[in-house]
Amino acid sequence: MAYKKGTGFTLIELLVVISIIALLVAILMPALSSARMQAKRSVCTSNLHSNYLGFTTYMADNDGRLYEIGLYDNPFGTRWARFSDGTWMNLGLLYFKKYIADPEVFYCPAQTGDAWQYESYTTNPGRPWGTIPGLDPDVPGPATALTAAVRTPYHYFPLKRHTLDWSGFNSNSYRNYLATHQAQLKADQAMLCDQLQAEEWGKKVFCPHVNTKKEPLGWGSAFGDGHVNFCVKKELFNETRFWSTSNGPTNSWITFGEFYQLLEP
Repeated sequence: MAYKKGTGFTLIELLVVISIIALLVAILMPALSSARMQAKRSVCTSNLHSNYLGFTTYMADNDGRLYEIGLYDNPFGTRWARFSDGTWMNLGLLYFKKYIADPEVFYCPAQTGDAWQYESYTTNPGRPWGTIPGLDPDVPGPATALTAAVRTPYHYFPLKRHTLDWSGFNSNSYRNYLATHQAQLKADQAMLCDQLQAEEWGKKVFCPHVNTKKEPLGWGSAFGDGHVNFCVKKELFNETRFWSTSNGPTNSWITFGEFYQLLEP
């Protein structure tokens, strides 16, 4: 059969097609990245609301009372679900007391830190969430630095007043500022919010909801009436005020409380 000229693509035609495809990909990638972040933000919003509903059910069964926040040594401890001695606290109590059936709602999908991901506490070895290797039966140990306790990224910190004077606030008086009853929860005061940490084991985590390091999107928070707000106030990203240490606001009770007040919608 004789070869028929002109039936194939020339090198120039192939390069033009490849260039067009590359241009289209470059145009679409930012939109796809933004869509992924929006999807994670939507899941985070749903998770925060689910946590609030868990608290609502607990309060309904306990004459409107809230349980106290469990502490480690400072506000840093408000995000522990179970400590190394086996004690359940904070959001972990909702799971332990069966008010939350799916503990994955304790985790924001935008989180990048290993300590704040659901999978970190269900794999290596595969185990039910909330168990600690070497401590619980049928979960082989020893525990690692990561698995010796169970953490959640959302902070449980229900404040009871709209306007607070933090000048006299310290680790001995923080309980005077916390809501203990549902009637003390207000629509303009956050009780749950996204992770507050700048660094984890040398890895930057800062605000989970970001497009780039220079463009933070904001913090998700559940408020006293159950609505969820996504706060984008510039004051939240004041590095001098809140993020001068690796732990961010969690390093000080005063700055932790001030940060929570800024979450008001």
